[in-house]
Amino acid sequence: MTELFQARHIGTDDDAQRTMLSAVGDAHSRAYASVEEVVAAAVPAGIRVDPAYRPALPAP
Repeated sequence: MTELFQARHIGTDDDAQRTMLSAVGDAHSRAYASVEEVVAAAVPAGIRVDPAYRPALPAP
């Protein structure tokens, strides 16, 4: 079966994300509400990058 390029490379849609989030949960089998919530639970706070952080890049 051939998959379309878009389906393999563009990412998930809302339905697929809901399905994945319902499949993973915390220690109490509670489903996560968002991908951000999964990341917050999985990545230690000490190594997370602040989403507001924007490195200073030289002009092109």
